[in-house]
Amino acid sequence: MQLDAQQARVSAGCGIVAESDPQAELAETWAKLRPMLEALPATRA
Repeated sequence: MQLDAQQARVSAGCGIVAESDPQAELAETWAKLRPMLEALPATRA
């Protein structure tokens, strides 16, 4: 994770193979990212 006073960048890896279900992969990615995103303070300009 990269973090400074104005923005943060988080990432999550995926193992995409021929049999992967795109919707399931997206759900798994959000499940991985959600705890990190929820831990960050959010403000909107």
